[in-house]
Order: sequence, then structure tokens, then C-alpha cells
Amino acid sequence: MEAYRNHVLKTLRTGRRRQDPLDPGKYKYYRAFDDLPAAFTHVVVVVKFEAKMSSQGEEVKNNFVLTAYPISRMGE
Repeated sequence: MEAYRNHVLKTLRTGRRRQDPLDPGKYKYYRAFDDLPAAFTHVVVVVKFEAKMSSQGEEVKNNFVLTAYPISRMGE
């Protein structure tokens, strides 16, 4: 997905978001693109939202992308 970095960023900004039913801090973002290789139609980005306590007792956000990958979806 390195060559599609802008697609990943656009998916995060404007894609549909679904919460993981087993991990409420994990979300999948989906977005369709017309210029993906082969038969791929969408980009999926998986994000983990966490907060940790600093040594000063303050909550520090630790949000990060776990993975991103293309998929094929029909009818969307």
C-alpha cells in the first residue's frame, strides 16, 4: 500500500467507519477508489485507538494504524 499512501489517508478522512465487535478500540475504515490495481475496488484501513497513563498521571492518546489493504467489493 506504500504506493497508495494518499488513498490510505483519504480513507481515514472520508471513509465509512465500523467498530470491531470484539475490540471496541479498533475500527475499520472503508472507501471505494476507481484507480486500484487488478480487481480491487476499496481500501480498508484498520486503526487502534488507545489511551495510556503517563508517569505524571495524565492520559496520553496512542492511536495508530494497524494495517491497510485493498479488497474487492461488488455493488458498492
